[in-house]
Amino acid sequence: MAVMSDYELAHEYETINLYRRDAAAKLELNRPGSLNSWDSQLGIDLLAAIRSVGADPAVRAVTITGAGRAFSSGADLKAGLGRTPAGDPDLYSVLT
Repeated sequence: MAVMSDYELAHEYETINLYRRDAAAKLELNRPGSLNSWDSQLGIDLLAAIRSVGADPAVRAVTITGAGRAFSSGADLKAGLGRTPAGDPDLYSVLT
């Protein structure tokens, strides 16, 4: 059974959905096929969505959630991450 929500889609980024309801905003990580794993695009989109709701004086509360069956599985290790000087995957740069 689908859950009905009275949030309305306010903006659809490539990997994030921004919903609004009165003074509340909901940011939904929208990469359910990868369990909402974090890649560069998700980081870019999430930052833009957070800046958008942060700049809106009407927003008083923000919820961050994930589409599908997971909030987030963490870093997307298949996304072709850069390398540290030691040759290891540079997760820090991707996640920050």
